Amino acid sequence: MIALVKPYFFTNEASMVNVDLRAIIEHPIIRDDKAYAPLWCFCKLRDTVSVNDGHVLAIADNIQEYNCIQLDYDSGVKMDDFISEFSDKFMFAAYTSFSYGYKPGDRFRVIIPLEHPLPQSEMGFDYKKAMFDIFPGCDPSCYDRCHLQVVPCIRSEGAPYRYHFNRIHKYFETPIELIRQYREMSINTMAFDRAVERFNGEHSQNRTDYTPILKWAQEKIDLMVEGTRNNTMFGVIGFMKKKGVPLDDACTIDVPSDCMHEWNGMLKRIYM
Repeated sequence: MIALVKPYFFTNEASMVNVDLRAIIEHPIIRDDKAYAPLWCFCKLRDTVSVNDGHVLAIADNIQEYNCIQLDYDSGVKMDDFISEFSDKFMFAAYTSFSYGYKPGDRFRVIIPLEHPLPQSEMGFDYKKAMFDIFPGCDPSCYDRCHLQVVPCIRSEGAPYRYHFNRIHKYFETPIELIRQYREMSINTMAFDRAVERFNGEHSQNRTDYTPILKWAQEKIDLMVEGTRNNTMFGVIGFMKKKGVPLDDACTIDVPSDCMHEWNGMLKRIYM
């Protein structure tokens, strides 16, 4: 399944066979501004979804599972090097981005079909760390739970553009074991930290339980949309501070990678 997206909303969901996908990649659309190009996400939407004015919101909670991994490379990795490294490992399609040829370096996108669908609920912090071990040069936001890509698009007829289909009959298998290893490491680290707290007398039976507030904060972050993200993050941090949530607990909120710089800056300004 492929869900096509306009700002904030999933516009439709459709099945797409390989020949359709090849045609789109081989013949990119032309837009003088990529803001007017549609986005796509290779996923299956939930049966019950959140809507706004009848439109399905383009948010992670509306996605049930992913059929492909979508990677963005904008610096440091050459398209030919990626093709060479993974050509005998799994099937994929690669195409250059809207900025290719107009900004330095190779700028390209990769679509990797999965052997088994990946539940959206599995795409947590441990998933991000495991995938970054395998594809270290891509944009970290590719591992967020609602990552969208601009469809193949060029700014004018004859603009620089490349594509490649790796037609090997192997599908990428999500590294479940590596994800579990990272998850186990996280659990062990948290257990050690709790033991240190108890030993130092920092843990008290009277300590306030901030779990409901943290759960509310995480839901707000998960539901925020482009254009209002800074306001949402500022409001969430301010509310946690007002309710007495310690900074260490506030830092446990899982924020999209491309918002992390702004999030950390707001935490510092509001808490410090």
